[in-house]
Amino acid sequence: MTPVKVHPQNPGIQEQYHQAVSFDEEDEKPGKKRRRKDNAEKVSSLLVFDLNGSTGQSQAQEAQDQAPVLLHEQCTEDHNLQQDVDRGLQEALSSGFEVPPPENQQNILRRYEIVRMLGNGGFGTVYEGKHLENGLEVTSVEVVQAYIDRIQEVNPLINAMVKDRFSAALQEAAHVDKLIEEETGGEEVLEDRLPLLGVPITVKEAFSLQGMPNSAGLLTRRDLVSGADAPSVALLKRAGAIPLGVTNCSELCMWLESHNHLYGITNNPYDFERIAGGSSGGEGSILGAGASVIGIGSDIGGSIRIPCFFNGIYGHKPSTVDAQLLQAQKMVVQRLEADLGVKVQELFIPQLKYSFQIWGTMMASPGKDGKLPTTFAELMSEGGKKVWPVWELFKWFLGFSSHTVAAIGLALVELFQSSHPSPFILQQKESLQQELEELLGTDGVLLYPSHPQIAPKHHHPIFTPFNFSYTGIFNILGLPVTQCPLGLSEEGLPLGVQIVTGKLQDRLSLATALYLEKAFGGWREPGKTTAKP
Repeated sequence: MTPVKVHPQNPGIQEQYHQAVSFDEEDEKPGKKRRRKDNAEKVSSLLVFDLNGSTGQSQAQEAQDQAPVLLHEQCTEDHNLQQDVDRGLQEALSSGFEVPPPENQQNILRRYEIVRMLGNGGFGTVYEGKHLENGLEVTSVEVVQAYIDRIQEVNPLINAMVKDRFSAALQEAAHVDKLIEEETGGEEVLEDRLPLLGVPITVKEAFSLQGMPNSAGLLTRRDLVSGADAPSVALLKRAGAIPLGVTNCSELCMWLESHNHLYGITNNPYDFERIAGGSSGGEGSILGAGASVIGIGSDIGGSIRIPCFFNGIYGHKPSTVDAQLLQAQKMVVQRLEADLGVKVQELFIPQLKYSFQIWGTMMASPGKDGKLPTTFAELMSEGGKKVWPVWELFKWFLGFSSHTVAAIGLALVELFQSSHPSPFILQQKESLQQELEELLGTDGVLLYPSHPQIAPKHHHPIFTPFNFSYTGIFNILGLPVTQCPLGLSEEGLPLGVQIVTGKLQDRLSLATALYLEKAFGGWREPGKTTAKP
């Protein structure tokens, strides 16, 4: 598959780019009355966001200081998810090894409308009559309950959600309904203050969500429960979003299949014999199954884009931004608030064949503080006891290791990797960075393969471990990338492409994805076998 550069000279793309940039030109008419209605249409577009979440308690505590608008109480599990998974093994035999389409669609808001809301100025626009086609009224409680029902229907088959907080979510949804009824300032007030009011979301288990496990798939962290929210989770909750639970990931988030000894393996909703991707595979699977609206994931080498590709959904890795620039930006915003209240060209980029070497070299390089990064083997350490990768592999062959073979393999690769970066690889990285920045500029779009094959069978990535470099290279380059689904293959498996744009041109990649959704139909229900739009 050849990378293609697209210039947004096509009027359709220009229109979508304009819509993505202009968030508040429409839907801001005075005197609007809130009309909450239901939509019986099938589910559509989905998003996974990388919002720089952290499992670190220090950052989580910082987020805790920014009190969310809605109260999210610690909640115990309402039912046994493991029993659901065991039951799912039996159900899979009669399901054709793919999740069934949603049955209770009258209470599920069409995801396309919820995603569109992000660019149109607030949750109120989701409920506007012009976006909905039947006259049934719907409450936030009904919407949340519909997604809970869908999770309980599909999770025994895909093993995506590992811990739920359904009771707390329903309480928060009831609070949303009360808030809407009591708001005297009109829907515009809520839209401005709570742009995600009542929107159900799911969270990768490696992110801190208060009251939920935070093991990152590591057995030695099995009893760790988050006492506070990660910054990204806190921001979404403060915007009104309602978390339904946490989802599976690969061990320590460093493998492209979501499998660990704590929660087991996550299945692809389109074919249970295939992987859901990793490391955010639980999010990819649950979104692909139509059981969530928005998911929080992380991406240091494709951990959002690979699951999105394999599960036929949208995902975005934002531009890399220096921490000091973030702080400077905050200062500028605070000051302003206080004072002022398509042309296509086929490309051949030879440096891309060194993607894995570039990724590995840069990941192992010292940081700006001059310190070497923590090794993967150090992260695997058990209670301060050092893990020796070769010995751990021997234990694995005997069945005594508490780690997956994928995690052990990564530690072995790291062990034999040179600590001195190759000058040739560094030169290739700089050359690639310069060439892509010149090609893309502020208006260029690069269409690039997400993976060399559709979702592989379980455990197959062990034999092709370096294929993640198709996505990982753009993390090293710091470029924004949107994963865009392009329908289904003849086998009924998702197809897709990465949309890469120049640095800080995130809106252009998102606008291009919106344009391609109209052409290819976006998310498709599992169970369909046609690849045509």
